[in-house]
Amino acid sequence: MGDGKSVGDIDVTAAVSMVAEHLDEAAMDTIVLPMFADSKLYDVEGKRFIRTGADIDVCFTAGTLMDMYELIWEVGKIQFGPFFASLGERFGDLLGGESPLPSPAPSKKK
Repeated sequence: MGDGKSVGDIDVTAAVSMVAEHLDEAAMDTIVLPMFADSKLYDVEGKRFIRTGADIDVCFTAGTLMDMYELIWEVGKIQFGPFFASLGERFGDLLGGESPLPSPAPSKKK
Protein backbone atom coordinates (compact mmCIF):
# COMPACT_ATOMS: atom_id res chain seq x y z
CA MET A 1 0.00 0.00 0.00
CA GLY A 2 2.80 2.42 0.83
CA ASP A 3 4.66 0.90 -2.14
CA GLY A 4 1.84 1.71 -4.55
CA LYS A 5 0.23 -1.73 -4.38
CA SER A 6 -3.43 -2.31 -3.63
CA VAL A 7 -5.77 -5.19 -2.88
CA GLY A 8 -6.26 -5.56 -6.62
CA ASP A 9 -2.56 -6.30 -7.07
CA ILE A 10 -2.68 -9.53 -5.07
CA ASP A 11 -2.28 -12.66 -7.19
CA VAL A 12 -5.70 -14.28 -7.65
CA THR A 13 -4.29 -17.79 -7.13
CA ALA A 14 -2.76 -16.79 -3.81
CA ALA A 15 -5.95 -14.98 -2.78
CA VAL A 16 -8.14 -17.97 -3.64
CA SER A 17 -5.87 -20.25 -1.62
CA MET A 18 -6.10 -17.85 1.32
CA VAL A 19 -9.92 -17.75 1.09
CA ALA A 20 -10.11 -21.55 0.86
CA GLU A 21 -7.78 -21.96 3.83
CA HIS A 22 -9.62 -19.57 6.15
CA LEU A 23 -13.27 -19.88 5.16
CA ASP A 24 -15.45 -21.57 7.74
CA GLU A 25 -19.21 -21.86 8.26
CA ALA A 26 -19.38 -18.81 10.54
CA ALA A 27 -17.58 -16.61 7.98
CA MET A 28 -19.81 -17.98 5.26
CA ASP A 29 -22.97 -17.09 7.20
CA THR A 30 -21.88 -13.72 8.60
CA ILE A 31 -19.68 -12.34 5.81
CA VAL A 32 -19.97 -14.15 2.47
CA LEU A 33 -23.73 -14.68 2.19
CA PRO A 34 -24.64 -11.09 3.18
CA MET A 35 -21.93 -9.84 0.80
CA PHE A 36 -23.37 -11.97 -2.02
CA ALA A 37 -26.93 -10.81 -1.27
CA ASP A 38 -25.88 -7.14 -1.23
CA SER A 39 -24.02 -7.62 -4.51
CA LYS A 40 -27.07 -9.11 -6.20
CA LEU A 41 -25.01 -11.95 -7.69
CA TYR A 42 -26.95 -13.75 -10.38
CA ASP A 43 -26.29 -17.25 -11.73
CA VAL A 44 -27.16 -17.03 -15.41
CA GLU A 45 -27.14 -20.79 -15.96
CA GLY A 46 -29.31 -21.54 -12.93
CA LYS A 47 -31.41 -18.39 -13.40
CA ARG A 48 -31.23 -17.45 -9.73
CA PHE A 49 -29.68 -14.96 -7.38
CA ILE A 50 -27.00 -16.34 -5.03
CA ARG A 51 -28.20 -15.37 -1.56
CA THR A 52 -28.26 -18.53 0.56
CA GLY A 53 -26.27 -21.65 1.22
CA ALA A 54 -28.84 -23.59 -0.83
CA ASP A 55 -28.20 -21.27 -3.79
CA ILE A 56 -24.47 -21.91 -3.46
CA ASP A 57 -25.11 -25.68 -3.38
CA VAL A 58 -27.04 -25.41 -6.64
CA CYS A 59 -24.51 -23.12 -8.34
CA PHE A 60 -21.28 -24.80 -7.28
CA THR A 61 -20.13 -28.42 -7.10
CA ALA A 62 -17.01 -30.02 -5.66
CA GLY A 63 -15.49 -29.59 -9.11
CA THR A 64 -16.17 -25.85 -9.17
CA LEU A 65 -15.37 -25.09 -5.54
CA MET A 66 -12.29 -23.05 -6.47
CA ASP A 67 -14.56 -20.95 -8.70
CA MET A 68 -16.66 -20.14 -5.65
CA TYR A 69 -13.55 -19.10 -3.70
CA GLU A 70 -12.48 -16.89 -6.60
CA LEU A 71 -15.95 -15.32 -6.71
CA ILE A 72 -15.74 -14.60 -2.97
CA TRP A 73 -12.36 -12.92 -3.51
CA GLU A 74 -13.52 -10.84 -6.47
CA VAL A 75 -16.71 -9.64 -4.77
CA GLY A 76 -14.76 -8.77 -1.62
CA LYS A 77 -12.12 -6.95 -3.66
CA ILE A 78 -14.77 -4.87 -5.42
CA GLN A 79 -16.70 -4.07 -2.26
CA PHE A 80 -13.77 -3.45 0.10
CA GLY A 81 -10.86 -2.53 -2.19
CA PRO A 82 -11.47 1.24 -1.94
CA PHE A 83 -11.52 0.97 1.86
CA PHE A 84 -8.13 -0.74 1.97
CA ALA A 85 -6.72 1.67 -0.61
CA SER A 86 -7.74 4.64 1.55
CA LEU A 87 -6.09 3.04 4.59
CA GLY A 88 -2.88 2.66 2.64
CA GLU A 89 -3.01 6.28 1.54
CA ARG A 90 -3.69 7.52 5.07
CA PHE A 91 -1.35 5.31 7.07
CA GLY A 92 1.21 3.94 4.63
CA ASP A 93 2.51 0.41 4.64
CA LEU A 94 2.49 -0.45 8.34
CA LEU A 95 4.60 -3.52 7.64
CA GLY A 96 7.69 -1.67 6.48
CA GLY A 97 6.98 1.36 4.35
CA GLU A 98 7.22 4.96 5.42
CA SER A 99 4.22 6.54 7.04
CA PRO A 100 2.83 9.61 5.28
CA LEU A 101 2.23 11.15 8.71
CA PRO A 102 4.57 14.04 9.51
CA SER A 103 7.48 13.41 11.84
CA PRO A 104 7.36 15.23 15.17
CA ALA A 105 9.07 18.60 15.12
CA PRO A 106 12.54 18.62 16.71
CA SER A 107 12.68 19.81 20.26
CA LYS A 108 13.72 23.46 20.76
CA LYS A 109 15.37 22.79 24.13
CA LYS A 110 18.99 23.91 24.46
